[in-house]
Amino acid sequence: MSGAEIYLIASLVSAGAKYGKSKSDAKNLRSQAYQTEIKGRVDRANYKQQGIEVLKETSKVMSANIARAFSGNLDPFKSGETPDIIQSYSLRAGMNDFSIARDNASIVMKQAEYQAETLRASARDTMKFAKLELISNVAMAVAQGYDVPISQGLAMQARAGMKAMIRLST
Repeated sequence: MSGAEIYLIASLVSAGAKYGKSKSDAKNLRSQAYQTEIKGRVDRANYKQQGIEVLKETSKVMSANIARAFSGNLDPFKSGETPDIIQSYSLRAGMNDFSIARDNASIVMKQAEYQAETLRASARDTMKFAKLELISNVAMAVAQGYDVPISQGLAMQARAGMKAMIRLST
């Protein structure tokens, strides 16, 4: 085996290893995208739970206001009276807090979807560039290893080597 052939084989192995690493990196990015989506769903559920707790607390406050009004011989349901104004304020404050929690749930989910799609796009780009790098590394190895114009037979050997490396890495 000549030095050129050893160089070619070593270059093919190196190109295959780089391709395998890029493939692993892309898989890692896809896994991060999945984890980001899961985290977004969990955060959304937590914000929804927070909104439910706000509504429960608002209900307790309004019930206490009604009880206080009854105990003070006031009609808590009469429009325009102090108990009614207090009820309206309590309801408005509770609904504001609930709206904030609901909006936060929507925002956190949209952010998670955006980040996950960005990671998936990075994984796709990683694989595109890995394939280009594999082809260019093999072509450069062939050209440098033989330091002669590439014959048709040598080009076929290089192509067969590239296909074998791609099959091994998939």
